[in-house]
Amino acid sequence: MVRFFLKKVADKLQGKSSKAASLPDSVVAKPQSAHGETFQPVKEKGPQPGTSDAESGRPKRRRNRNRKPRREGETRLPDQDAGKAPAPASTPPAKAEDWNVMMFDVPPSPGKTRFHDLNLRDELMHAIAESGFEYCTPIQAQILPHTLLGKDAFGKAQTGTGKAAAFLIAIMDNLLRRPIEGERKPGVPRALILAPTRELATQIVRDAEELNTYCGFNVVAVYGGMDYEKQKRQLQEKPVDLVVATPGRLLDFLRSQDVHLNHVEVLVLDEADRMLDMGF
Repeated sequence: MVRFFLKKVADKLQGKSSKAASLPDSVVAKPQSAHGETFQPVKEKGPQPGTSDAESGRPKRRRNRNRKPRREGETRLPDQDAGKAPAPASTPPAKAEDWNVMMFDVPPSPGKTRFHDLNLRDELMHAIAESGFEYCTPIQAQILPHTLLGKDAFGKAQTGTGKAAAFLIAIMDNLLRRPIEGERKPGVPRALILAPTRELATQIVRDAEELNTYCGFNVVAVYGGMDYEKQKRQLQEKPVDLVVATPGRLLDFLRSQDVHLNHVEVLVLDEADRMLDMGF
């Protein structure tokens, strides 16, 4: 937007110096567009012509007298202008392919089982390392040596002891070691986890997504109280590896044939006693 000041026109014609007082806003000409439309120019901020930094309230600009003139094409850094050394460049985060289990150093401890001792896939170990876990909890140390071999097992432990991680680690390690070649159909999960409530299902999904950081599995949550059509699209968009579901919503998708369980390799019933109490 361009301003036209009558003061500038008068100064040019009469040859007056630039120290003359500025005209009030009431005499500022309103510019017109090519179509004759009038628009109001935006007032500029900062000190008006004829005022000093002290009058306008702006701090006096500090100038570096030792500053060298900028060469053509040169990019000047603020720290260099002030005579300081430039800050060191930050190290980019390590990519998944740059990581190996040797970078996750956990010393052996008497009476404790390290995740290193379980011979897990590197994709899982990378996620476990980023989660900050070094040693298995008691339920994990007891059940993982069996489930990692493909054996059936059941366990009982208090909330917050790592039960979900115990069966999720076993599921993902087994699926990683037995990838399916060729084309897969959507809505046909390889693993199914049933939970009695939506709250428990969402917690399992959060734990699964954390462990799935470098595995690349498609994890889909299926439970009531949420958008049915959105969950249906998630089941049908691409092949599904793991479904975490509540019984009621899973039955709905089974009736509509949007999900098929004939190729499920691993089944987990979380809080099975509670599901029986609810009538499932």
